[in-house]
Amino acid sequence: LTAQEEFELWPENIEAIEVFFSIQTQWRVGPAGFVGYDYAGVMAALQFMGLPHSKDLFGKIRTMERAVLNLLAEDK
Repeated sequence: LTAQEEFELWPENIEAIEVFFSIQTQWRVGPAGFVGYDYAGVMAALQFMGLPHSKDLFGKIRTMERAVLNLLAEDK
């Protein structure tokens, strides 16, 4: 997917993508690079945003987290 390509975002995923973009400061980074999200920070952000701690929303965030980590691993 390039910056010029269009894609459809299903309505049920809008909240998750908004959260995903809002928690970009919550990445844990180690000597080898990105490790994953600081889940305590993610939960604090959800609380701050007034969002419920739902398994569905958290699962969607973790799916995007895993996709980013896989892309970063391919670049090495």
